[in-house]
Amino acid sequence: MNLYYEDIFNILKEYNQKQSFLKNILDIYIKNNKRDDYSTITDYTYGIVRNDIFLNFLIKKFVKKIKSKDKIYLKILFYGIIFRKNTKNEIFVNDFIRFAKKKYGTKQSGFYNGVIRNFLRNKDILNEVKTNKQIYNSIPLELFNYINKNIKDKKLKNKIFDKMVEVPNFYFNTRKIIKDELKDKIKDNHIWNNIYRFDEKLRLSDLKEELLNGNISIQDISSQMISYILEAKESDYIADFCAAPGGKSRLLSEISNNNTKILSIELDKYRYEKMKSSFENYKNITPLLLDATSPIVINTEKQLFDKILVDAPCSALGTISKSPDKKYRFKDIKLNEYTDIQVKILNNALKHLKPGGILLFTLCTFTKEECIDTVNIFLEENKNTVELFDFETPDNKFKGNKLHTANYYDGDLFFITKFRKL
Repeated sequence: MNLYYEDIFNILKEYNQKQSFLKNILDIYIKNNKRDDYSTITDYTYGIVRNDIFLNFLIKKFVKKIKSKDKIYLKILFYGIIFRKNTKNEIFVNDFIRFAKKKYGTKQSGFYNGVIRNFLRNKDILNEVKTNKQIYNSIPLELFNYINKNIKDKKLKNKIFDKMVEVPNFYFNTRKIIKDELKDKIKDNHIWNNIYRFDEKLRLSDLKEELLNGNISIQDISSQMISYILEAKESDYIADFCAAPGGKSRLLSEISNNNTKILSIELDKYRYEKMKSSFENYKNITPLLLDATSPIVINTEKQLFDKILVDAPCSALGTISKSPDKKYRFKDIKLNEYTDIQVKILNNALKHLKPGGILLFTLCTFTKEECIDTVNIFLEENKNTVELFDFETPDNKFKGNKLHTANYYDGDLFFITKFRKL
C-alpha cells in the first residue's frame, strides 16, 4: 500500500489547489502514471473528497493547528481506518508510519503516529458526530439548509442526505443477445428486465469483452428507467433532446427492436461527435448538431414527433455520489438560470409534438427551482395546450406524474414527469 500514499497525496493536493473537478485530475493522473492498481487510489481520493467535512471535523478534534500537507496525510489515515472495510488498523497505521518516516523523518512520522493513536483510543467520538447530519454526511452548510428548506418529502430528503456520502452503484443493461455462459455469470446481479448491477463479485473488468463487443451497455438504473417509461413503439417517430452521450437513444431503439425512428439532438460539438460514433450500428437513429431551443427543420420540412424526451441541462446534483465535489460548488450554481433554459427547451419541444403526443421531461437533480418551478412555469405558459400525464414505472413501483427516483431506486437522483399535448 505504501506505494500509493504519495500518489493519493499529490492528487488531493492538486484538487485543493486547482479546484478542478476530481475526475479530470484523476483521469490525467492515470494517463501519466503506470500503476498495478488504480482502484485503491480512486477509492481513497473519491472517498476523502466525499467525506471531506467529516474528516476535517475529526482532525480538528485532535489537532488545533495544522499545515495543509499534514491535513491531507491525516485524511488518508482517518479515511483508511474509518471507511476501508478490510483495513486492519494496526498493519495499516504501521505501514503508513514507515512511509512517513522514510519520506519525512522521525519527527514528522511521530506526529502522525501520535494523532492517529490518540484517535484510536477515543473512537467513541464517532458516535457523537453521527448525531450531526450536516457534518456526518459532509454536506456544505448552505446546501444542507437549502435541502431542509425546500425538500418537503421526508423520505426524499433523507435519501438526498445519504447520497452525499454514498459509494455509488453502477448498472448495465443487456438488450443485445449475450452468451449463455455470461447469463449464468450475471444472473445473481439481475435487478429487473435487462437491468443488472455491478458489485464486489461482478466487476466491470469481468465483462470487458462484452462491453467492447457492444453486448452490454453501462447506464445508471434511473437513466434506463427513463427509456422504458417513454414506451417507444416501432411505429413512433421520437426526438431525444440534449441526447449526448446517447445512452437513452440507444436503449429506446433497442426496446423497439431497432425499428422506431429516432432523431438525437445535441448542441455541444465534442459530445455530438462522440454520440454520433456510438450510433454506428443503429441505422434508425439520426444524430443532429443543433441547439434544443431552435426550430427543427430537415430538408425545409418542420419535424413533428409522436414522443419527445427532454433530458434537460441542469445542476446535476443528482449525480453527487459519482461526482462528490459537485456538492462543494453548490453556492456557485445559479438555479434560476437552469429553470429559464429548461422552460425554453420544453416550449420548443412542444412546438414539435403532434397533438396527443407525449413529452417526457427528466433532470438528474432534485432542486425545487429546476423540478417543480420549471414544470409549473411550463404548464402556466401552455395551459390550454399541454397537461400533466400520469405514468407508471414498468416495474410497477411508482404511479403518478412527478417521480423522484431516489424514493424507489439506488442509482442517480432523477426527476421525471410526463406531459401530453392536447
